[in-house]
Amino acid sequence: MDFKKFSSDANTFFNRALQKTEEAFKTSDKTLLDANLDNSIKQCEMRQRWASGLIQMVENVIQPNPAIRMEDMVLKGFDKKKERLTAGEVLGDSFARIGNELGSGTPHGTALVKVGQLESSLGQAERNMTQGIEDKYLSWLRTYVNETCKEAMVNLESKIALCLNCYSFFVCLLFKQKERSKLEEVRLDLDRTKTLLRRAKDDAAKKSHLEQQLNETQTLFNRQCDITRKAMDDCVSKFDEHKTICKSLLQTQLDYFQSCVEHVESTMHSL
Repeated sequence: MDFKKFSSDANTFFNRALQKTEEAFKTSDKTLLDANLDNSIKQCEMRQRWASGLIQMVENVIQPNPAIRMEDMVLKGFDKKKERLTAGEVLGDSFARIGNELGSGTPHGTALVKVGQLESSLGQAERNMTQGIEDKYLSWLRTYVNETCKEAMVNLESKIALCLNCYSFFVCLLFKQKERSKLEEVRLDLDRTKTLLRRAKDDAAKKSHLEQQLNETQTLFNRQCDITRKAMDDCVSKFDEHKTICKSLLQTQLDYFQSCVEHVESTMHSL
């Protein structure tokens, strides 16, 4: 283990946490972001909220049962999938069973079997629609939220909060250092240096060292502002693709309803 690097990293983390604490108690100044960058960050955060909200609402529509949604989410985390019959398929099986018990050779029994086949077909069409929405619409939204936005928006506050919980330490290690996070860290380093320089008083050697450090951190901060602005703008522009993705959602629904109409009309004509 590189103890010098470990000690340096620990000292950096401590200084950042101390700077944040002093800012919270208004005992230290905080460098504000320029208006354009701040607006870009807000625009990206807003689109992330929109996308997350749409994911939740669409999931509620295609699977209204919250218990089943939770079970599916857990199974997905273990890379497993539980095949379930749709309500239409269950209803179709019931119609077919009763029709066969009545007698498939009787008019009533034959009609029930045909209705059962219809309901099963409608249930299968619903399954296909659900899978289509998952593949063509929800997958894009999840990628946007979990990759595009996260690369830009993972922030220092979230990581500190996770680290303060021992059970979440492993989760904290999994977070990648992304652009917003880097900007916040560089900003804390810059402001900590400013604070220490202001408190150096008459120590000429210390002030000289801190002034050099301030120039370096200011350069890093300016560079990271530019990188973060580009990341935020990319996040905002990426969301514009959602218009096209919406068409795939509507096409999937259109295919479903057209299929349902065809199945129902065909069955009605055969009865």
